[in-house]
Amino acid sequence: MVVMLRLFKSFDAQPRLAVVTQTLVTATQDMIHFFIIFFSCYFCMVVNAVLLFGQDAENFSTLGRATMACFRTLFGGWDYDEMEKVGLLQCAIWFW
Repeated sequence: MVVMLRLFKSFDAQPRLAVVTQTLVTATQDMIHFFIIFFSCYFCMVVNAVLLFGQDAENFSTLGRATMACFRTLFGGWDYDEMEKVGLLQCAIWFW
């Protein structure tokens, strides 16, 4: 992490690369607000997944496993058949 911060600090020496750091500095407050909302919604999805699928699907049996399964779901890698065993309606509602 420190190496990455030092790398961004060295970007200030070059005018074209300084655009990257200045953009990040300018957008810091907006990014903080975005991630607060994003993680709030993400945590709600994880809790809902545990409540809906936790008893029947091993991937959603604990908060830790559900967090990882929801992360994989964000990138399109989910086991729809395992979730559908719980019920088609619950699965469709959770995805929607």
